[in-house]
Amino acid sequence: MRKLTDRKMALLLSSTAVTNNLGEPLIVYRGEHGLLDEANPGLQTRLGSLSFGSAAAASSYAQHPNVRGMTAESPRVYPVYLIINKPFTTEQDPFLDFTLVEKKLGRDIALHFFERYADHVENTDNWASEINGDDKFTGVREFLKLHPERAGELYASIYPFLDDPEFSDILKAKGFDGAIYGGCGENALEPEYRVFEESSVIYALSKDMAPKPSQKLKQEGPEFFA
Repeated sequence: MRKLTDRKMALLLSSTAVTNNLGEPLIVYRGEHGLLDEANPGLQTRLGSLSFGSAAAASSYAQHPNVRGMTAESPRVYPVYLIINKPFTTEQDPFLDFTLVEKKLGRDIALHFFERYADHVENTDNWASEINGDDKFTGVREFLKLHPERAGELYASIYPFLDDPEFSDILKAKGFDGAIYGGCGENALEPEYRVFEESSVIYALSKDMAPKPSQKLKQEGPEFFA
Protein backbone atom coordinates (compact mmCIF):
# COMPACT_ATOMS: atom_id res chain seq x y z
CA MET A 1 0.00 0.00 0.00
CA ARG A 2 1.08 3.58 -0.61
CA LYS A 3 1.19 5.81 2.49
CA LEU A 4 0.08 9.39 1.93
CA THR A 5 1.47 12.57 3.39
CA ASP A 6 -1.02 14.86 5.14
CA ARG A 7 -0.72 17.31 2.27
CA LYS A 8 -1.36 14.68 -0.40
CA MET A 9 -4.33 13.25 1.50
CA ALA A 10 -5.83 16.71 1.94
CA LEU A 11 -5.44 17.33 -1.78
CA LEU A 12 -7.12 14.06 -2.73
CA LEU A 13 -10.03 14.76 -0.38
CA SER A 14 -10.37 18.46 -1.19
CA SER A 15 -13.37 17.96 -3.49
CA THR A 16 -14.94 14.83 -2.04
CA ALA A 17 -18.71 14.83 -1.59
CA VAL A 18 -18.39 12.67 1.55
CA THR A 19 -18.20 15.34 4.23
CA ASN A 20 -19.58 16.18 7.67
CA ASN A 21 -21.73 19.16 8.60
CA LEU A 22 -18.64 21.39 8.64
CA GLY A 23 -17.69 20.37 5.11
CA GLU A 24 -14.72 18.31 6.32
CA PRO A 25 -13.93 14.83 4.95
CA LEU A 26 -16.01 12.28 6.83
CA ILE A 27 -14.77 8.92 8.08
CA VAL A 28 -17.12 6.12 7.04
CA TYR A 29 -16.93 2.40 7.67
CA ARG A 30 -17.03 -0.91 5.86
CA GLY A 31 -17.67 -4.28 7.48
CA GLU A 32 -16.47 -7.56 6.01
CA HIS A 33 -16.02 -11.17 7.01
CA GLY A 34 -14.37 -14.15 5.39
CA LEU A 35 -10.90 -15.51 4.90
CA LEU A 36 -8.22 -12.91 4.27
CA ASP A 37 -5.87 -13.39 1.35
CA GLU A 38 -2.53 -12.15 2.66
CA ALA A 39 -1.04 -12.31 -0.84
CA ASN A 40 -3.73 -10.00 -2.20
CA PRO A 41 -4.62 -7.46 0.50
CA GLY A 42 -7.56 -5.22 0.00
CA LEU A 43 -11.28 -4.94 0.34
CA GLN A 44 -13.37 -7.85 -0.89
CA THR A 45 -16.62 -7.88 -2.82
CA ARG A 46 -18.67 -9.98 -5.20
CA LEU A 47 -20.64 -6.96 -6.32
CA GLY A 48 -20.19 -4.08 -8.71
CA SER A 49 -19.31 -1.54 -6.04
CA LEU A 50 -18.05 -1.21 -2.47
CA SER A 51 -20.50 -0.12 0.25
CA PHE A 52 -19.79 2.03 3.30
CA GLY A 53 -21.88 3.43 6.13
CA SER A 54 -21.87 4.05 9.86
CA ALA A 55 -19.59 2.27 12.33
CA ALA A 56 -22.58 0.49 13.91
CA ALA A 57 -23.89 -0.77 10.58
CA ALA A 58 -20.44 -1.93 9.44
CA SER A 59 -19.88 -3.78 12.72
CA SER A 60 -23.23 -5.52 12.44
CA TYR A 61 -22.59 -6.61 8.84
CA ALA A 62 -19.14 -7.92 9.79
CA GLN A 63 -20.40 -10.01 12.69
CA HIS A 64 -23.71 -11.24 11.30
CA PRO A 65 -23.57 -12.87 7.84
CA ASN A 66 -26.60 -12.62 5.59
CA VAL A 67 -26.67 -16.40 5.31
CA ARG A 68 -28.70 -18.07 8.04
CA GLY A 69 -26.68 -20.44 10.19
CA MET A 70 -23.33 -19.14 8.97
CA THR A 71 -20.73 -17.95 11.48
CA ALA A 72 -18.71 -14.88 10.55
CA GLU A 73 -15.06 -15.70 9.97
CA SER A 74 -12.44 -13.01 10.56
CA PRO A 75 -14.96 -10.17 11.03
CA ARG A 76 -13.40 -6.77 10.48
CA VAL A 77 -14.33 -3.11 10.10
CA TYR A 78 -12.40 -0.61 8.01
CA PRO A 79 -12.59 3.13 8.85
CA VAL A 80 -11.91 5.03 5.64
CA TYR A 81 -12.18 8.28 3.75
CA LEU A 82 -13.77 8.17 0.31
CA ILE A 83 -12.79 10.17 -2.75
CA ILE A 84 -16.13 10.77 -4.49
CA ASN A 85 -15.85 13.81 -6.72
CA LYS A 86 -18.66 13.02 -9.17
CA PRO A 87 -21.41 11.04 -7.45
CA PHE A 88 -24.19 9.54 -9.54
CA THR A 89 -26.64 10.69 -6.89
CA THR A 90 -26.48 12.52 -3.57
CA GLU A 91 -30.17 12.18 -2.64
CA GLN A 92 -30.82 10.89 0.88
CA ASP A 93 -33.31 8.44 -0.56
CA PRO A 94 -33.16 4.62 -0.73
CA PHE A 95 -35.02 4.69 -4.06
CA LEU A 96 -33.90 5.38 -7.63
CA ASP A 97 -36.22 7.17 -10.05
CA PHE A 98 -36.50 6.10 -13.66
CA THR A 99 -36.27 9.77 -14.64
CA LEU A 100 -32.85 10.16 -13.01
CA VAL A 101 -31.40 7.13 -14.82
CA GLU A 102 -32.92 8.31 -18.10
CA LYS A 103 -31.50 11.81 -17.66
CA LYS A 104 -27.98 10.72 -16.74
CA LEU A 105 -27.57 7.47 -18.70
CA GLY A 106 -30.20 7.54 -21.46
CA ARG A 107 -33.62 6.00 -21.97
CA ASP A 108 -32.45 2.66 -23.37
CA ILE A 109 -30.26 2.01 -20.34
CA ALA A 110 -33.04 3.07 -17.98
CA LEU A 111 -35.51 0.70 -19.64
CA HIS A 112 -32.99 -2.15 -19.62
CA PHE A 113 -32.29 -1.97 -15.89
CA PHE A 114 -35.80 -1.17 -14.71
CA GLU A 115 -36.99 -4.25 -16.56
CA ARG A 116 -34.13 -6.26 -15.07
CA TYR A 117 -35.13 -5.15 -11.56
CA ALA A 118 -38.86 -5.20 -12.18
CA ASP A 119 -39.41 -7.14 -8.95
CA HIS A 120 -38.00 -4.21 -6.97
CA VAL A 121 -40.29 -1.80 -8.83
CA GLU A 122 -43.28 -4.04 -8.15
CA ASN A 123 -42.36 -4.15 -4.45
CA THR A 124 -43.02 -0.42 -3.96
CA ASP A 125 -46.17 1.22 -2.63
CA ASN A 126 -46.17 3.36 -5.77
CA TRP A 127 -46.62 0.29 -7.95
CA ALA A 128 -49.08 -1.49 -5.68
CA SER A 129 -51.38 1.46 -5.04
CA GLU A 130 -50.82 4.14 -7.69
CA ILE A 131 -49.88 2.28 -10.87
CA ASN A 132 -51.29 -1.21 -10.52
CA GLY A 133 -53.84 -0.94 -7.72
CA ASP A 134 -56.44 -2.73 -9.82
CA ASP A 135 -54.00 -5.39 -11.08
CA LYS A 136 -54.49 -4.47 -14.71
CA PHE A 137 -50.83 -5.11 -15.54
CA THR A 138 -49.03 -8.44 -15.19
CA GLY A 139 -45.86 -6.56 -14.35
CA VAL A 140 -43.46 -3.77 -15.24
CA ARG A 141 -42.69 -5.12 -18.69
CA GLU A 142 -46.32 -5.10 -19.76
CA PHE A 143 -46.82 -1.64 -18.25
CA LEU A 144 -43.88 -0.24 -20.20
CA LYS A 145 -45.02 -1.94 -23.39
CA LEU A 146 -48.52 -0.50 -23.14
CA HIS A 147 -47.59 2.88 -21.65
CA PRO A 148 -44.00 3.82 -22.52
CA GLU A 149 -44.92 7.48 -21.92
CA ARG A 150 -45.50 6.68 -18.22
CA ALA A 151 -42.06 5.19 -17.56
CA GLY A 152 -41.17 8.25 -15.50
CA GLU A 153 -43.64 7.13 -12.84
CA LEU A 154 -41.44 4.18 -11.87
CA TYR A 155 -38.91 3.93 -9.08
CA ALA A 156 -37.21 1.08 -7.23
CA SER A 157 -34.72 0.44 -4.43
CA ILE A 158 -31.36 1.76 -5.55
CA TYR A 159 -29.14 -0.92 -4.02
CA PRO A 160 -29.65 -3.72 -6.63
CA PHE A 161 -28.65 -1.30 -9.39
CA LEU A 162 -25.43 -0.36 -7.59
CA ASP A 163 -24.77 -4.03 -6.78
CA ASP A 164 -24.89 -4.83 -10.49
CA PRO A 165 -21.41 -4.88 -12.11
CA GLU A 166 -22.87 -3.97 -15.50
CA PHE A 167 -24.63 -0.91 -14.11
CA SER A 168 -21.50 0.15 -12.19
CA ASP A 169 -19.37 -0.22 -15.31
CA ILE A 170 -21.76 2.06 -17.20
CA LEU A 171 -21.56 4.64 -14.42
CA LYS A 172 -17.77 4.52 -14.49
CA ALA A 173 -17.76 4.90 -18.27
CA LYS A 174 -19.91 8.03 -17.84
CA GLY A 175 -17.38 9.49 -15.42
CA PHE A 176 -19.17 8.81 -12.12
CA ASP A 177 -16.98 7.62 -9.25
CA GLY A 178 -19.55 6.81 -6.58
CA ALA A 179 -23.01 7.36 -5.17
CA ILE A 180 -24.55 8.71 -1.96
CA TYR A 181 -28.09 7.69 -1.02
CA GLY A 182 -30.35 6.68 1.84
CA GLY A 183 -29.54 3.25 3.16
CA CYS A 184 -31.80 0.36 4.08
CA GLY A 185 -31.41 -2.57 6.43
CA GLU A 186 -28.71 -1.81 8.99
CA ASN A 187 -28.20 1.59 7.34
CA ALA A 188 -31.90 2.56 7.32
CA LEU A 189 -32.40 6.32 7.75
CA GLU A 190 -28.63 6.81 7.41
CA PRO A 191 -26.53 7.81 4.40
CA GLU A 192 -24.84 4.99 2.53
CA TYR A 193 -21.89 5.42 0.19
CA ARG A 194 -20.64 3.47 -2.82
CA VAL A 195 -17.42 3.65 -4.80
CA PHE A 196 -16.66 1.74 -7.97
CA GLU A 197 -12.87 1.53 -7.59
CA GLU A 198 -10.79 0.76 -4.53
CA SER A 199 -8.50 3.60 -5.58
CA SER A 200 -11.27 5.87 -4.23
CA VAL A 201 -10.57 4.58 -0.70
CA ILE A 202 -8.07 5.94 1.83
CA TYR A 203 -7.61 3.97 5.05
CA ALA A 204 -8.23 6.54 7.80
CA LEU A 205 -5.92 5.11 10.46
CA SER A 206 -2.84 4.32 8.40
CA LYS A 207 -3.38 7.00 5.71
CA ASP A 208 -2.72 4.36 3.07
CA MET A 209 -4.28 4.32 -0.37
CA ALA A 210 -6.23 1.10 -0.80
CA PRO A 211 -4.64 -1.32 -3.26
CA LYS A 212 -6.12 -1.51 -6.73
CA PRO A 213 -8.00 -3.43 -7.91
CA SER A 214 -10.16 -4.77 -5.10
CA GLN A 215 -10.58 -8.50 -4.86
CA LYS A 216 -13.50 -9.55 -7.04
CA LEU A 217 -14.79 -12.79 -5.58
CA LYS A 218 -16.71 -15.46 -7.43
CA GLN A 219 -20.48 -15.41 -7.02
CA GLU A 220 -20.69 -18.86 -5.45
CA GLY A 221 -20.98 -19.20 -1.72
CA PRO A 222 -21.91 -16.84 1.12
CA GLU A 223 -21.59 -13.16 0.41
CA PHE A 224 -19.17 -10.75 1.97
CA PHE A 225 -20.45 -7.34 2.97
CA ALA A 226 -21.13 -5.47 -0.24
